[in-house]
Amino acid sequence: MPVVADGDLGVHAVDLHQVAELLNIPYENTPVLSPDELIEKTVQALSLLRAQIADIPDSTLPVTLPGRDRTIESLINHTVEIAVNFLDVSSGDPFDESRANAEPESNLNPSDLSVRIDAVLQRLGSLKVDFSTPIDTYYGKQTLHSVLERCAWHCVQHLRQLEFIMSKCGIQLSSRVTEKLMADLPIPKDVWG
Repeated sequence: MPVVADGDLGVHAVDLHQVAELLNIPYENTPVLSPDELIEKTVQALSLLRAQIADIPDSTLPVTLPGRDRTIESLINHTVEIAVNFLDVSSGDPFDESRANAEPESNLNPSDLSVRIDAVLQRLGSLKVDFSTPIDTYYGKQTLHSVLERCAWHCVQHLRQLEFIMSKCGIQLSSRVTEKLMADLPIPKDVWG
């Protein structure tokens, strides 16, 4: 769990508002993008992931990520679960640490995962909620809008990591994350940041 500490005081680093308060730095806690724009970015990210899955040979699925015990297969499944968990939270489930971890009960194979992505895309496309709704999260009260922003950038960041690992494995992906997809998301500059 990323934490920022100052002496004996510490906050969850995923909440930039709390970090700014701890460090006495001005910070506007409102997402730059509207909920519709964030939904669209999440849809684009999942659609991109579905296209990339078709390019990834089964033999690379068990490859482990640098410095992690997570495989490519589990990274792909985790990325989809981020969006699934957002949808569950938008339906009233709490955003606790187990949801934030976004680990599926079991990893789906690429074919089944593509079907799951299609179902998630359909749910995202028909989502009708009040994005100003306060949500209890493991790092404090947030709006559903802020949780959606976290979902969008989290998915995009994992796509960047997947692309990095695929390039190290000598796999050329037909579709890649663009600057336009990353625009206005609070995403780390580095792939492993």
